[in-house]
Amino acid sequence: MKLLVRLSLLSCFVLATAAAHAQHCAPIVESFLSRVSVQHDYKNDAIDLSVEYSKIGGRSMAKYQVYLLAYLEKNEHRIPAPPPAKFIDKEVVLILHTETIKRKAGSKYDFDLQLDTNELARKIINFAKFTKEDEQGLGSWKSFKDKFRLAVFVPFLEDRDYSVLPDLPEDKHECNYPNNRALLFQPLPYYFSIHFGTVKAVRLPEGKYHIQINQSPSMESLADEVPDEIREHMSEDEFWLLIERTREESRGDRRRQSSALDGILQKLSAAEIEAFDWHFTRLHQKANTWDLWGVVYIINGGCGDDSFHYFGTWLISRGKTIYTSCLQDPQLLANIPRAKNCFFEEFEYVAAEVYEAKFGRPLPDGRPIPDPPGPTGAAFKEDNDELKKRFPKVWKKFAEEASEPENSSEGKKTK
Repeated sequence: MKLLVRLSLLSCFVLATAAAHAQHCAPIVESFLSRVSVQHDYKNDAIDLSVEYSKIGGRSMAKYQVYLLAYLEKNEHRIPAPPPAKFIDKEVVLILHTETIKRKAGSKYDFDLQLDTNELARKIINFAKFTKEDEQGLGSWKSFKDKFRLAVFVPFLEDRDYSVLPDLPEDKHECNYPNNRALLFQPLPYYFSIHFGTVKAVRLPEGKYHIQINQSPSMESLADEVPDEIREHMSEDEFWLLIERTREESRGDRRRQSSALDGILQKLSAAEIEAFDWHFTRLHQKANTWDLWGVVYIINGGCGDDSFHYFGTWLISRGKTIYTSCLQDPQLLANIPRAKNCFFEEFEYVAAEVYEAKFGRPLPDGRPIPDPPGPTGAAFKEDNDELKKRFPKVWKKFAEEASEPENSSEGKKTK
C-alpha cells in the first residue's frame, strides 16, 4: 500500500513537472528572415546588408548570436556539414562576421552590417584561392568564374560551439522539440560575382573590385533571353554597372546623373549605345505592371500614363538592386528615400541625344522588342478600400498624404 502511494505521488510530481515545463516552454513554430535588403553603397564603396530575424513560438530570449557566412555557390551541397561534423565546415564556409542581436517587439531581431567591397572581395579571393586560371571575361573586364553566396546563421543558445559571446543570456534553455541543429540557417536570395578591370568607359583602379549582386536562380524568371548581337556589345550586367556608376558620380543629384550618363555614353561606339538602349527599353517594359502602378498611385496621390512611364525611367536609374527588389515586391517602394518624387523624364532621353550628336543620325528605333499591349497583372481600382486591401504596407505609411486619391487630377492609365 505504501509503495502504491509513493508511486502515485511520484507520478503526480512527474506529471506536474512536465505540465509546468510545457507551460513555460512552448514549441518553436517558425524561425525565418522576415526582411532582407542587400544594396550597394557607392559613396562608401561598400555593400549594405540589413535583415530582420523573426521567431514565432518558443521562449522569448533577449539576445542571440548571429553569423554572416560566405561560401562558393559550387559548394552549396556541403552546407551545413552533416552530423556528426560541426555545423560549419571551415574548409568550405568563411565566417565573415558575428555579433549579438537584441530582441525588439514581437520576437524580432535586427541585423545590420556594412561590408567594405574591396575587403570582402579580397577575403573571398583568398579563401577560395582564386588564381588567373579562375578568371574569365573578354578584353580588360574580367570576373572570377565561381560566384559566392551569403547566408545568415543563428545557433541555439545551448549550442556550445557557436553561441559563445559573453553577453548572451545566462538561461539558455530552448524548446527544441524536433532537435534541430540550428535556429536558423538561411541563404540570402542572391549570388555574388567579383569583377575587376575596365568595362566600357569605366575603369576600376588596380587592386579595386566591383561585386555584382545577381538574382538567385529562383528569380531567373525575371531574365529574358538577350540576343547574341546585343550581348556581343553589352551584357545586362555591364548595363547595370554603367547605371551604378552614374549614381556614384551624381550623389543623388538628377542633373548630375544625366550628365554622368552623357559622359559615359560619349565614349561608347554606336553599337554599344544601341545595345545600352535595347537593355533600357527591355527593362522599362518589364517594370510596366499594375502592381507597381498601384503603389506609385498611392505614394503620390495619383499617377497618370505619362507619369508612370517616367516612373519606369526613375526605377532603372536607381540601380539593379532596387529595380529587381521592387519588381519582386512593389510595396518595397515605400521604404525607398525620395520615392515620392519618383519620375525622371530626362534620363530616358540621354542615349538618343548622345547618339544623334555623336553620329549625326537618330538612334535606331528598330529594336526587336514588341510593345506590350498594356501593364501586366491585374488592374487596380481607384477606390480607397481596394487600394488599402491590395497594398496594405504602402497604404499604412502614406494614407494621410494619399487622402482621397481618386479625386486627384491624374487618373490611372486606360487599359
